[in-house]
Amino acid sequence: MIDRDRWGLRGQVRSCRLQRTWFSRRCGADLCETEERGDTTIVEFRPDGSLARRWQHNPDGSEWTSMYEYNGAGQLETVRTENGASQFDVQRYEYDSAGRLVRLVALTPDGRDRIAEGYEYDATGRKRKTLYVDLAVQRPNTMYCWGVEGTDCVYSAPGATTLTTFHNARDQPTELLFHDSAGRVLSRVEFVYDEAWHLLEEGQTMVAETLPPGMLTGMNPAQLQALGALLGTRRLHRYDAHGRRIETSSSMFGQLCRNRKTMAYNDRGDQTEEISEDEERDYSIDDQGRLSESTTRETVSRSETRFHYDYDMRGNWIKKTVEGRGGTDQQFSVSGIEQRILAFAD
Repeated sequence: MIDRDRWGLRGQVRSCRLQRTWFSRRCGADLCETEERGDTTIVEFRPDGSLARRWQHNPDGSEWTSMYEYNGAGQLETVRTENGASQFDVQRYEYDSAGRLVRLVALTPDGRDRIAEGYEYDATGRKRKTLYVDLAVQRPNTMYCWGVEGTDCVYSAPGATTLTTFHNARDQPTELLFHDSAGRVLSRVEFVYDEAWHLLEEGQTMVAETLPPGMLTGMNPAQLQALGALLGTRRLHRYDAHGRRIETSSSMFGQLCRNRKTMAYNDRGDQTEEISEDEERDYSIDDQGRLSESTTRETVSRSETRFHYDYDMRGNWIKKTVEGRGGTDQQFSVSGIEQRILAFAD
């Protein structure tokens, strides 16, 4: 998939200016106020649909620009990013004689090269990607999460220094491992696909013995085993006949915390509705490691979102209005507006 397709654009789009505005409502004892914020993104594409430039202006007034450079084979070679303070970041992509990506090298602030990602391939061409966490830039008391190709979910494991992702023959991730500096596995994420290669299930499990000691104090082996089973997430996806995701069911702590999200689409394939329902249940672990849970389950929250579009003659949406409400007893209100200005190649 080329970059222009990832942005959901139709036709020979040369540039896209995306202006996003969102509204948040804050209520005090006597008065409710609506706060308006927004950002702007401009992306420019090469004739083959790959990114050439991206400019971003954030709500806090900061901005940055990324320039994308390619080699003679059309492969991404360098990404240079600068912000308004003249600080810059450089990423360099390196390939083997077969044209396969083998390294992503980042330039550190002191001018040194740091291997950010490494890639290896087995005899059948299946890829293994290793991400090396840059501990020097991490802030204390901050949770860091990483995305995975092919899913909109992010994953984390405290203390991780490397992330290793294994891929299948279609270059889809099948397993993600978090390791600490001693090489111990902290967490594992597995990805399962159906016959049409849609992501069907993704689940994360934690290794209880590697958790902070304060969480494990006073636990016997049976309780540790139960804790390891609980500390994880599982997501199941369902699709319609067009391959569009129409339902995602998520669970945490076994079945104690659950979320069900359903989606609907229009004839153009753009999402028009999303309904999210959350449920939770109290629990405890007895001395034998058995899970004791409440016999009642209640719906903690329900939210609904609707999307309305205006389109150009090529089928690109040029305005998207987002409405939401926190329950069926509430009225829908506008929570965001996105507008796109598109320029096309001659």
